[in-house]
Amino acid sequence: MDFRHAAGLYDSTMTRGLTEFGTAAVLVALCPDLIGDSTASVADAGSEKLFRKRLLVEAARHWSGGNIPDFDLFELPKKRPVFGTTFAIDFLTLAFAGLYGRDTVARWTDGTDAIDAEVLGNIDFGWLFKFNPLFLDEIPKGLRGRVLANLEASGIEQFNDEDFDNYRALRGLLDRYVFPK
Repeated sequence: MDFRHAAGLYDSTMTRGLTEFGTAAVLVALCPDLIGDSTASVADAGSEKLFRKRLLVEAARHWSGGNIPDFDLFELPKKRPVFGTTFAIDFLTLAFAGLYGRDTVARWTDGTDAIDAEVLGNIDFGWLFKFNPLFLDEIPKGLRGRVLANLEASGIEQFNDEDFDNYRALRGLLDRYVFPK
């Protein structure tokens, strides 16, 4: 017996295989009316976390056919994040810089001038809104069909070979800042 299931409990995190961008895209597509209350319940007003969640939702709306986010309307966090300090901040900084430009991200994150713009410009960030099929087996078989149907209804496709290449390229860029040798 697999030790993870010894107590009869199964970990069925349905968002495995999705980035935060992909998760936001599912919410935008399937339950947009719950986003405001849900976001407010996980982060304090004026916090960096609430700001990040709003950025993710607006990027997902844009990805799904909406307008480019008007970043001038965003309430900036009280404490500005600094690029090069934590994986979560650095990942999102690079992702947003790849999607909207390094100068845009410099409005709310310090240290973005350290980002290699040439390398960043060679990465396609479309994979952020896709499902990594390496995690397919993590979805319980009894739920898999429904989860895949919801992903499809949300416009979420599975990674292709180029997506894996772009994922690795971003990972390599992250390694330069977060995990320097």
